[in-house]
Amino acid sequence: MLLRHHPLAEVRVVAEALESVLQKAFPNSFGHKRYEATEEYNRSWMETGYYFSGSRDSTDYLEVTRDSIDKDFLRSEYLQFIKNRPPKTELPKQMAEAGTMQFEFLIDFGSFRDLQRQRSVIQRMPLLSRYSGMHPWYLNSLSTEQARVAESMLREQLTEIGNLPSEDRFVQQYYLPMGTCVSCRLTGDLPALVYVVEQRAQRDVHPTLHEVALWMADALLERFGDLGLTLGVDREKGRFDVKRGLQDIVQKD
Repeated sequence: MLLRHHPLAEVRVVAEALESVLQKAFPNSFGHKRYEATEEYNRSWMETGYYFSGSRDSTDYLEVTRDSIDKDFLRSEYLQFIKNRPPKTELPKQMAEAGTMQFEFLIDFGSFRDLQRQRSVIQRMPLLSRYSGMHPWYLNSLSTEQARVAESMLREQLTEIGNLPSEDRFVQQYYLPMGTCVSCRLTGDLPALVYVVEQRAQRDVHPTLHEVALWMADALLERFGDLGLTLGVDREKGRFDVKRGLQDIVQKD
């Protein structure tokens, strides 16, 4: 009911096709009546509120935009579980009742796709834009001559994207490099944030995401370190690890 109102036309087509097939296979589960008011409501918020654009254009932008986690509540109800947590062990999910914390930052879209896999936190889909530019890490990783050629190519590519006949900003996303910066807003409770940070602040994670995850880790330690919170993170930045080359999704016989 949401995907059929997705901003991308191809997603709407797939949603309608799936629904048609499912209605034939499982009529009792997918034959529900549609209500005009509900459809219009879903269409309205999917078209205007699904993508997150943000308002900053610098990769130095890293900010805690909200902290509504009740430390006093954590101290009275969960202090022993925070202090006594063994390494590589998740905090109790019920600690989510203490509230949430929100972060905003810029990161390249490739690393966002890795971060997006963490479903324990809330993240809106960012809107790729040619105005956000390429994350500097990619160009800084090249030689001077390679970077010069790459920057020239990127300028030409972004100009061509701006000259596309279609003014559809959603379609233009497909032409942008994976290294394009996007605005991210991540919201989660303490157990979810601790899990994400410990998963992503590791040396086998892409350096741009590793950097952001370490910053988030420091923000958590600053606020909750006095409650005994510790985090299992790798603070050696930029180290190449062969494990990154072994990470893949493969079919096992």
